[in-house]
Amino acid sequence: MNLPLHNLAAADDRVLVDAAVDGSAQAFDLLARRYQVPLLRYLRRRTPNRADAEDVLQETLLRAFEKLPQCHGGRFRSWIYAIARNIAIDHNRRLIRPMPTARPSASEDRHKLDEQEASGALWETARSLLSDDQFEAMWLYYVESLSTVEVGRVMGRSWVSVKALLSRGRRRIAPHVARIYGIEVALAVAGES
Repeated sequence: MNLPLHNLAAADDRVLVDAAVDGSAQAFDLLARRYQVPLLRYLRRRTPNRADAEDVLQETLLRAFEKLPQCHGGRFRSWIYAIARNIAIDHNRRLIRPMPTARPSASEDRHKLDEQEASGALWETARSLLSDDQFEAMWLYYVESLSTVEVGRVMGRSWVSVKALLSRGRRRIAPHVARIYGIEVALAVAGES
């Protein structure tokens, strides 16, 4: 598939995957650029530091390029997150040290807005209260905006299992959301069964 660059830039993932499989380096470059920042943000929470996250990101993109013909249909987003997750797990095993739960450095904090600081405090609280699976499901759903089906694909779980993880996680952190943001969250949790 040989589309002009301006057509590729507006193309959806499926078109870019097909073009990249057909040999278009530009198509894969656009996919990599499209997912680079969200993947790095996701990996930053799964690895001890930014340098490790960047290393895992590079390995993820390389592995995605090598295995691209195995990507089926419009599932590129969940497929590449699953690759990143697996590589991060392997990376952390090699390090033989736990994932960090500490806040970002003071220099990073100085550049955040108040809402970002509250969000960071919320995610730190979530990290300390939730199981690894609950935290990961919530991060992928709320921060990376993956659907429950996509989160399930990334985590190797059913969408029903993901919904249960999300529900339990929300219930567990609801009192802390109220404290951090100064809002009532009973209605947000009450609609779940």
